[in-house]
Parts: sequence; structure tokens; C-alpha cells
Amino acid sequence: MLKIDCPVLISGEKSLPNSVFSGDCGVSIPKPSRDYEVVIVGGGISGLSAAYELRDMNILVIEKEKRVGGHARREFWKGIWYSEGGAYFAEPEGEFERFYSDIGLQLKKVKKPVKSFFSEGSLFDLSSGFLDKNGKVAVEFERFKRDIKALFPPPKLPVEKADPQSLKYDRFSFREYLRPYSRELVSLLDLYCRSTLGGSVSQISAYWGINFCLGEIESVYSLPGGTALLAEILEGSVNKAGDGRFVTEATVISVRPVGSGRVWITYIKDGNLETVSSDCAIVAVPKCFARYIVKGLSEKQKTAMGSIVYEPYLVVNLFLRKALYRGSYDTWVSGATFTDFIVSEWLDSKTHSNSVITVYSPVEPYNRKLLSSETWINYRIGKIVSDLESVIPGISQAVDEIRVFRWNYPLVLSGVGALTTVKPYIIEPIESILFAHSDGQMASAVESAIWEGKKSASLAKDIVCKSKRKG
Repeated sequence: MLKIDCPVLISGEKSLPNSVFSGDCGVSIPKPSRDYEVVIVGGGISGLSAAYELRDMNILVIEKEKRVGGHARREFWKGIWYSEGGAYFAEPEGEFERFYSDIGLQLKKVKKPVKSFFSEGSLFDLSSGFLDKNGKVAVEFERFKRDIKALFPPPKLPVEKADPQSLKYDRFSFREYLRPYSRELVSLLDLYCRSTLGGSVSQISAYWGINFCLGEIESVYSLPGGTALLAEILEGSVNKAGDGRFVTEATVISVRPVGSGRVWITYIKDGNLETVSSDCAIVAVPKCFARYIVKGLSEKQKTAMGSIVYEPYLVVNLFLRKALYRGSYDTWVSGATFTDFIVSEWLDSKTHSNSVITVYSPVEPYNRKLLSSETWINYRIGKIVSDLESVIPGISQAVDEIRVFRWNYPLVLSGVGALTTVKPYIIEPIESILFAHSDGQMASAVESAIWEGKKSASLAKDIVCKSKRKG
């Protein structure tokens, strides 16, 4: 393992107070100080998508972080935007293409080579298939792509628009589907699944393995800094529609139905408790937190929400004083402390003398507590740089600075059977309380978050209309 001689800056999500989990904040809940038509808990892509659809109504978005956007966040270093979360989008089509057009988001198709695979000392461009260790051209990858394109009906996102017959792929693992293919192909797709679907090919369902490969394995779309511009545009549109739409650095501890279709939402801001009321609440946070803050859930709902596994993550950005690697936009590395890395300036029209390499390093859920240890993170960074050295020789000597962002619950594990045994219960409304988060699709994708946000907004409009008719 290499010794790191450059500065390492570590940041991450805010931790939640114990009162979220215990349900006891030590004092009585205050009465509402303000009233809204819709209150949205969580300002990630799902919450922002809902807010955008409801922007002409009296709404409030409550976010625990300093900025909204969730995993869609970016920063800037010496002329280069880099991502601290989501990297790219699937090929836009249907309702997602229309949504991007509506908000004025112009995605860029990532220029080739898009993806490569580094294994046993060799780098292979996946757009032309890849080689086995003996140097013989393999046809596995091309055959796999042809095979999944020929599937009918295919697994779809959103699941609500899929042919019921395609749900058969949710009954078994992606590893079982891949039985006819070589070990090399399975090894590559295992990296891909750990990076994007929260688990190995043996853990995730064939439904989501096939779906994500159909959408991303050949071509992807992105923007400088990954998916963050989507969040910035949505936030800007909501703010343009009216003032006072966002409360940030505020942690919601209770979302409670109080009768007559009303909902009270209580949050902590600057150490003080505040309650607001609404005709409808949209809870756009991971279900592992929603199960604690939403009052009135059935035991079946609590159990379903509690059964979801989320994979922790480190996103590591290395600032290089000179550009060392142009192998591909996204490179998957076998046997490393990370799954893949991205060249952050790949989409820029001008050539940079410097570079930012964004590394994605998932952490086993049972090691989640280690993310609070800077000693452990620094140790892991050393291993990451050491592993990178085999792919990008000289990188350890070219690093000016390393910035790490730790995510505790970013990726839902798209497990076998979850679409039929978990999904129906975790999205079921509680009176005037709706749920919106990418985990409602059991797949952590930008498109999942958008769909869940838009769907909840449509339902919220109906609830508010009914409330007004009653009033």
C-alpha cells in the first residue's frame, strides 16, 4: 500500500439525531406555525421532481443538508467540474426525455470509448468486446448485449409500465441469468452491479441487472459534474415560482396524520423544534428513515421498509496536476478496493493539462460504522491509490489533493423478489402522507427518483383538490 503525501479532505452527509429513531425529542411537539398545501420531506432528486411539478402551489421542501440535491452534487477544481455522487444518466426516452426537455436539461452523450475493463494487467475497450487472458478475442460481451436486447417483454423502469410477464426476472438472481456466460463476463458485470445496484450479481434480481445493462451498458449520457445540474435546474425553477420554498439544515423528526386529512410535520432547525401543517405530505427520504419519522405505519409496512438493505459508499476525487489517463470515460477494475473510476473532464470540449479522477468505492453494509472513522478512511484511500497505480502508473506522484465524500445509505440493494414482496408495501400511502424516493422502484437510479417524485406530485394534487372541496 502506498503512503499518501497529499492533503486528504473528508466530508459527508449529516448524521441524524437520536430523536429520529427513538421518537422522543425530550419536549412536547409544538403546534403548527405555518400552513401549506404540500410539504415535501427531503430535497433529493425525487423531492425536487415533486416540488417542480407542484411549483405553482403553496409548498415547502425541508432538507437536512446545507444544500438540496441529495446524491446529485458537484464541486469545481481548477476549471473542472467533478461529481461527489451520481455520475450519469441512462439513455433518455419516453417520459424522462420529455421531462428533461420540459425543464431545459440538455444531456450530453458520452463520447467513446465510454467503458473499459481492466483485468489481469490489460485494459479492454468494451465497445468492441473484450479479450480473455490469453489474448483471444471473446464474443461474450457482444453476445450478451444481443441477447438482452432480444428479450421480450423487457424489464422496464418504471416498473409500473412493465409488462407483467417481465416480472418473472424478479424471481431469480442476475447470477442465475448469467449462467450461460463466461467467468470473465460475470466478473465484469459483478463490478457493475456492486457500483450501481447495491450488491453482487448473486444478490440482485435479474430484472434490474438486465434493465440497467439495457440502459447503460452501451451508451450513457452525462453533464459536467455528473447529475448535479439536474438538481440545480429543478431548485432554480421551484425558487423562481415563489419565495421561501426551501428550509435547509433542518431535520424532520415526525410526520403525523392528525385527522380531517391534515398532516403535521415537525423538524429541528438551529436546535429549535418547529411544526408546520399541510393538506398533504410527501416523504422523499430513504425508507430506512421514513419508517421512524412517519407515524401510523402498519407493522407490515414497517417490516417491509426495515427489510431494505442500503449499500454505503465512498466517492473519492483525486486532483491531478497533470492528465495521465484517457483510456475511457468509465473504467471498471477487477480485484481492486473500488469498482470503477471516471475521468471527470471527459465531457469538456477543451483539453485540460490537469485532471480529476472520480473513484467509486462501495462498502459492505456490515462495515457502515467504519465510515465514521477517518483513520479507516485514510487507510482505504491508501489502498485505492495503490490499486489505481496499476491502471494509471505515476498517479500517486501526480496527486495534489484528495477529497472524499462518504455516503451512508445511497444505494438500495435491488434484491431478488423485492418487486413483489417489498415494493407494494413501502409505497402505500398513509392517509394524506405519500412516499417518494428512488427506493420505491427498488433501484437507485436518477430515473427512479424522477418517476417516484412525479407520481407522488400527481397524487398530491388530487389530495389537495379533495381537501379544498371538503373545505
